[in-house]
Amino acid sequence: MVTQAAMSVATATLNSWKGRNLSREPNLSGADLPRADLSEANLSGAELSEADLSGANLAGADLSGVDLAQVILVGAILTGADLSTASVTQEELELAIGDENTRLPPGLNPRALGREARRTDRGD
Repeated sequence: MVTQAAMSVATATLNSWKGRNLSREPNLSGADLPRADLSEANLSGAELSEADLSGANLAGADLSGVDLAQVILVGAILTGADLSTASVTQEELELAIGDENTRLPPGLNPRALGREARRTDRGD
């Protein structure tokens, strides 16, 4: 069982990675990262499948090529994030928050986000 103190240390450590290229960091598959501040982080190509990113701040993060299979994004802030080549489903995005600068993979509906996001297949 993970203690609250251990989770606080893990969250503090993750928050210290803000703005770093996390695609070279350890596999974060299944990580418990609610409310983590990953804004502007370069997560391109990272393994985040089955991670709990509920309430996490991913504003402006590069999530291109990231495996987000079965990730929890409830309340996650994706404003300005690049998910254009991420492996993510419509269902996984439905409770996340995005904006007109959030880049989604082709075929996903930007209206599924808390705020409208743009798709990369529009040619912008």
